[in-house]
Amino acid sequence: MNYLTIKRINDAALAVGTMGKKVNQFHSQISDADLRILRIFRTVVECGGFSAAEVELNISRAAISIAISDLETRLGFRLCQRGRSGFSLTNEGSQVYDYTLQLLSSIEDFRTNINALHQHLKGEAQYWHHRQSCDASSYSNYPYSGQSKR
Repeated sequence: MNYLTIKRINDAALAVGTMGKKVNQFHSQISDADLRILRIFRTVVECGGFSAAEVELNISRAAISIAISDLETRLGFRLCQRGRSGFSLTNEGSQVYDYTLQLLSSIEDFRTNINALHQHLKGEAQYWHHRQSCDASSYSNYPYSGQSKR
């Protein structure tokens, strides 16, 4: 998880709390459920609305609406305008979308790096195993098991 992304979300929550309105801040950990909702939000934005996202996500508009409402509640501000006039992001929604892209990209980079590390370690283990096999076979020609060349 990217500290700067969480800080920006917190800062955006602070900026919204003007004119005596209660300010919500995002202090808790980001859960798998939060990531799922952020992915839904990203898809809604990229599809241009709930109807197109419904097809892409293969979930109902009602489920998408609930997810977006939950995200808005969790963050403390409205992310988008939706209704008969169409779909549009609020200023805060646009910022959250940018932060969402950064966060999800960081998670994907982390996953890619860990997988590369596993491949590197697997390659080293195979090399080590091969070296051990070669070393052991070079001693098998001697009359006593385990005896080395002198």
